[in-house]
Amino acid sequence: MCMNKKVSVIVPVYNLESYIERCLDSLLMQDYDDLEIILVNDGSTDKSLEIIEKYAQQSESIIVINQKNSGVSSARNAGIEKATGFFIAFVDGDDYVDSDFISTLVEGFENGAELSMVGYRIIKSDGICQETDDNTLRKSFSTVDLLDRIYDKKLYLGFSFNKCFLKDIIRTYNIKFDGSVKVLEDLLFCIEYISHIQTGYYHSASKYSYCMRTQSTLNTKKNLRDKTQIIALQKIIDIAEGYPSTLEELTRNRLMNLMIAVYYAGNFFDYYDKSGINDLCDEISKVKGKLTHKHKVMFFLMKKAPYLSYMASRTNSLIWSKR
Repeated sequence: MCMNKKVSVIVPVYNLESYIERCLDSLLMQDYDDLEIILVNDGSTDKSLEIIEKYAQQSESIIVINQKNSGVSSARNAGIEKATGFFIAFVDGDDYVDSDFISTLVEGFENGAELSMVGYRIIKSDGICQETDDNTLRKSFSTVDLLDRIYDKKLYLGFSFNKCFLKDIIRTYNIKFDGSVKVLEDLLFCIEYISHIQTGYYHSASKYSYCMRTQSTLNTKKNLRDKTQIIALQKIIDIAEGYPSTLEELTRNRLMNLMIAVYYAGNFFDYYDKSGINDLCDEISKVKGKLTHKHKVMFFLMKKAPYLSYMASRTNSLIWSKR
């Protein structure tokens, strides 16, 4: 039985004084008994640390880790090192969860799965709630199925917050969040984890509330975001090589499309921060060796006939989106 095994919930905290209490209240209301809540304060400069230490004094299930500001990946990794649970889940400190969030995730392991996933809802900054699924899907997926559908917007496989993982697999294969990437770090972590399992289970009921904020890590300067996306996609291609799935080709297509977008933005559009365009071009030149012959031709066209390359890329994207 899985329902009597401890779950470690890891919550990174950075300047969340306006949101963290709501998150913690929702975790303390879980209908699952054996719960360990690990709060990693990542060098907050507001009252976040004071708030979470107060909660820790009131609940034995809460553990506080205090570290200098090192980023969300470092915070999650610190939580993984501290975790004593059989399962590991991740919750963002500005979000909140339903009372049966953990129990629903753990139920997914009863069918022999090694990864459990649930749906989530989006709470927009104006308070409007958007459900991301119809709550009717209950399905098991093989490793190849999961990798094939990793970019499927209906399954949300690229996020860590709507999933529950086996700690033994994370520890055995030394799976960590990559601090060198600032975008797609969740996707990279999930793909690496999935590459080491046989089955996953998805319960589409929305049990997690993802709260959109006007100011977030997504507002990172665009050139830095694109650079780290290129790094992450390169690493995903490395993982995908050798698997009988479409993940490698899908990722190469995303990589090529991103490089073309970077080229256009850096050369033609005023909104793009050009201070880092040379660094981005260096990253593009590094990745050329990972491209297929088709993509090398597209890269050549990008420099010699940019409009033609752009139209070819758009056509290719439309074909893949309909598969």
